[in-house]
Amino acid sequence: MNEESNVLQHCVRSYSYLIVQKKCLIIFLRKNNEPFITIEIQGDKVVQTRGKANRIIEEDEKKIIKEWSNLKKLKYDYFPKFQNQNQSIR
Repeated sequence: MNEESNVLQHCVRSYSYLIVQKKCLIIFLRKNNEPFITIEIQGDKVVQTRGKANRIIEEDEKKIIKEWSNLKKLKYDYFPKFQNQNQSIR
């Protein structure tokens, strides 16, 4: 997680305690085998998706994650926690 956090320049490394407590699951989406998008899941719902430097994901990326969520029977209604891309994800 540290490497992912370093490459994507966001704070996903701080989620370790939530993962240990089974409060969330973090999934890493790759593009050309490189870190691309980080996905946070709580229960049966995708609650957050972020790209490099907390970039809000694009419409085509949302579509891919929505399709994946449906396959995994996860809810996915995209409402970013922060509209300003420079804010922290937590």
